[in-house]
Amino acid sequence: MESFLHFWRVIGYYLGLDDRFNLASRSSLSETRALLLEVGLQIVAPCMFNLSPVSIHMSKVVCKGYGIDYHQVIYSHCYGKTIISSIIEIKN
Repeated sequence: MESFLHFWRVIGYYLGLDDRFNLASRSSLSETRALLLEVGLQIVAPCMFNLSPVSIHMSKVVCKGYGIDYHQVIYSHCYGKTIISSIIEIKN
């Protein structure tokens, strides 16, 4: 996983991205994982409720990238769970 993060640090560098804005440039794998989970919870999850065809496709792609089943997250409220608790439960 460290090699994967290094790869994205290099891609960010070549794209001209300042290290302070590069999500892959954190000091440890656990810090990077925590930051990405926070981004998912604060930005991605709330945006999943904007139901245009483009946003649904983007939400599915982001969920796939995180290894999360989009439909499980969206329909988890049927079982009395919140979106945030479902994502945390899936990732742990």
